[in-house]
Parts: sequence; C-alpha cells; structure tokens
Amino acid sequence: GPAGLVRLEDTDWCQPLDIVKEDTIVIAMRKQDCTQKFVKAEIRGYEEGSRFLVVFRLEPTDGPIRIENRTSNATIGTRQSGLGEDTWIQVKPLSTRKYSWDDPYGQKAVDVSIQKGDVTSFQYVDLENPVASSTSFGEHGVKFNIVETADVTILKFTDYHRRQEGSPESE
Repeated sequence: GPAGLVRLEDTDWCQPLDIVKEDTIVIAMRKQDCTQKFVKAEIRGYEEGSRFLVVFRLEPTDGPIRIENRTSNATIGTRQSGLGEDTWIQVKPLSTRKYSWDDPYGQKAVDVSIQKGDVTSFQYVDLENPVASSTSFGEHGVKFNIVETADVTILKFTDYHRRQEGSPESE
C-alpha cells in the first residue's frame, strides 16, 4: 500500500506508514525538544478494499510503552532497532519517558545505550524474545526487566549489584 506521513503543527513528520489493513495504532510524533506526542489512528476499510478511512485523535496522552530509568547514575537511550540516529529517546537517571514505536508495523526490538560518565555501551533487546537478548546488561551495571500491564509495557532499568563470591544469588 501507499506510505503515509503525518505531522502536527509543533512536530516533525512521522516515519512513513504503510496502510494495508484495518487497525488502531499509536503514531509517535517527535517535537523539536526530542519529546514525543502521540496520535491514535483508527484505520477503517471500505468493503471494496480499495480505500481506507483514517481517523486521527490527539490521544492517548500515554504511549503504549513506558521507559523507566531507576538507575542512580546511568542515562538510558532507546530507539526502535533499524531506525536512524535522530530517533533516540534519552532517559535521565531516576526518571521515566512515555514511548511509542516510530514504525508501528516494524520490528518490535529496541537498541539500548547505557551511558555512565564517559563510557557508553550498546545492547539489543527483542521485545518478542526479551530473555534471550537481555542477559548481558549486568556486565554494564544495569538490570533490565519488562513489566506487562493491561495498558502499557514498561521497560524498567535498575542498578545491578553484583553478588560477592560465595553469597546466595537472589533477584
């Protein structure tokens, strides 16, 4: 299908969207200060299947994902994997950010940057198989969890404290 672009008065153009089926999606709109605004798009098809009607609503105020940085001294950056450098979202220590996929039909995976002082490391997390891709955060002093609620998926980053040798392992 043809790609569509959406823009609000105070935002940049969104990523190109292919409209190929009836659906309800949240579109991430980026503002100049690197924050996001969210637009709900209800895509409705006509019976002949050749046209779609798209209804835009300036809601919800929350994206379908919340990034929580509960670390004491790491800045966490995230972006949808495969997208450009201008799509990074930075989350300072002890703060949260609302987030939505830049490409709602794209890969459900995020690139994560962990910045501590002058050192930045990068990780990849496949949200459809998070356990396999989130095991190496500990070596960077960060623990990563995904919490699913009815309304939102929470990507939670906390300080990882290494256990002393011989002490019991605990979560």
